[in-house]
Order: sequence, then C-alpha cells, then structure tokens
Amino acid sequence: MEEKQQHYAASVDVVEKKRYPRITVVIPACNEAQNLRYVLPYIPPMVSEVILVDGHSIDDTIAIAQQLMPTIQVIKQVGKGKGDALRIGFAACTGDIIVMLDADGSADPNEIPRFVEALVGGNDFAKGSRFIHGGGSHDITLLRSLGNYGLSKLVNLLFLTQFSDLCYGYNAFWKHCLDHVEIDSDGFEIETLINLRVHKANLKIAEVPSFEHARIHGESKLHTFRDGWRVLKTIVKEERWDDLAAAVESVKQQTLPPDEFIVVIDHNPSLVERVREQLSGVIVVENTEARGLRGARNSGIAAAKREIIAFLDDDAAAIPDWLMFLTEGYTDPNVLGTGGAVTPFWVDNKPAWLPEEVPICPSGARFSTL
Repeated sequence: MEEKQQHYAASVDVVEKKRYPRITVVIPACNEAQNLRYVLPYIPPMVSEVILVDGHSIDDTIAIAQQLMPTIQVIKQVGKGKGDALRIGFAACTGDIIVMLDADGSADPNEIPRFVEALVGGNDFAKGSRFIHGGGSHDITLLRSLGNYGLSKLVNLLFLTQFSDLCYGYNAFWKHCLDHVEIDSDGFEIETLINLRVHKANLKIAEVPSFEHARIHGESKLHTFRDGWRVLKTIVKEERWDDLAAAVESVKQQTLPPDEFIVVIDHNPSLVERVREQLSGVIVVENTEARGLRGARNSGIAAAKREIIAFLDDDAAAIPDWLMFLTEGYTDPNVLGTGGAVTPFWVDNKPAWLPEEVPICPSGARFSTL
C-alpha cells in the first residue's frame, strides 16, 4: 500500500479568508460542566454545527452547554464509552467536514482552522499529533508517553505507517471517510481504530501539530493500563482482519467450491457482526465452548452438515486447488483424513536467524499451500 501520510503545518489566518465547506464539531462529554466554558465559546465561527453527545452526566453538562451555545445539538447517549459516543455523533452530522473535539479543555478549538486547511489542501484525514514540530503536551504522563511511543512503533512496523502519535483524539476528516471506515469500538481505543482503518482504506492522511493542555477540572476517565491493553488488542485485531479476509477469499476462489463455508468466531461479538456485514457467502458461527482453537473447531464441527470437513487457519491462504487435493484421497475407502503442507509467506525477507524449514512432505508430492 502506498503511504500517503504527510506532516502538515498550517497557518490559521489563511483558512479564515477562504471559502470553506460545512464543518461539524462532535464533542463527547460526561460530567464536563465546569470545562465546557473553556471549550464552546472558543469554537471558531467557521464551524457550522456543534454536536455534544452526553454520556449519562450527573452534573449540569447539558444545561451549561445550551447556555453557552444555544444552537448546540445535544444527543443523550444510550450506550457507554467514547467510541460509542463518537459513533452516535458522526451519524448525526450534516457537515462535509467532521472534527473530533474533547470536552475537558485539553484540546484547543482555535486549532480547528489548522485541521481544516489540511483537509481543503487535498487530504482526507487530518490527524493531530503532539510529537511533531509545533505540537506538545502539558497533560500526558511519562508512562502514557512511553506507552504511546511503543504502540506507535508497533503500528508503524505492522502496517507500514509513519504515525508519530497513535493515541490522540483531536482529528478531523471529510465525512466521506465514514463510507470506508466502520466505527465498531466503544472505548478510548477508538482513535487507534480510526487511524488504522483510514490508513487501510488508502485514504490520504496528514499529521497536524497540536498542543494538548492539561485537563482543567475533574479527573481523566482514561485508565492507562486498561485502555492501553484495549489499544493493543485493537492493533492485533486489525492486523489479523486482513489475514482473515484473505483466507476467506482464497476459499471462494477454489477450483472445487465447498458445499458450505463456515467461519467460527472465538468469543468476539463485534467481530461476529463485522464478518456478517463485510464477508459475504459465509456461515458465521460463534464458539460455544472454551476460548481457543479446540473450542472453535469443535463449534465448527457441530455446525457442519457435510461428511468431509477441511480446516483453514485465519492467517493462512489456500492455493486454488487446495480442496481438490484434500478430497482426492477419499476415493480410497480406507482413508480417514488428509492433510497438506504449509509454505511460509514473508512480507519482507525471512529473518536471518531462522533456520531453513524442514520439508513437510516428500519431494515431488502434491500438497496444498496454506
């Protein structure tokens, strides 16, 4: 995939003098009544619409928001979590450009023109960064900074990106990006999820310098270890999704098509919905036993209605004749099972420290490459 990310340093004054499209700001908030006075009055007049998604606040968040900005649209969140709030807010947007803005005063609304300029300059997604020239933070702790650095490096390695800041929530994008990016995560890992899916959709990304101020009132709802773990799991799931999609496609391309095609999901409800929505032609089955390969395979066997069952791992892709080769052996009534060989596919070069693979089947034998 061609990397289309760039760093973008913009002048606010230039944008103010230009014609610009309709802009919607989405603000998830929970008990932020004391902080909104440092946010709402500073949203620039170039913004056409402001949506506040209230996450079950028990203070005067809604009343203060309406007092400070009578035109604000307030949506009461039914579910929980920042990701869920943003998903609701995005669905209600009427603007051409959507800006994600926190309610705690840490993000400066006066930076919005900088993000807009990056978008009208030809980018699809303007990604805020505290770690490029012009950015910074008075809020992030050393531990969170180290965690963000490590997770960013991991993503850059796995997805061939050049992100300088993975876990920052100040972003803006053209609304059409939502046609390519599904928001199906509920927590603080939402920023990472959006960044990865925008990249995987081959949309053009620009990093915009942003300065994060310290929260003014109240305590952060971010939990370093719990939410860091959720971010890590999101990264792994996104990396594995491409493998799963490739595995499914390889089965669809078989010269001997299967009579039924079952995909077993191992205790992951959001993945169940994603597979059902995005991978057509498969029967989706949830693992009803213990987590892990044994439980998943047993659940698949229980759901199968045919005499011969072939297993394919979600990180493997079958050669076109795989099923034909596997089923040929069953012409002999004494054969109870067949198997194949695995040929590793290295995205880059094979690691120098890894020894030559031991041959799995005799030379000249036909086998399936998984």
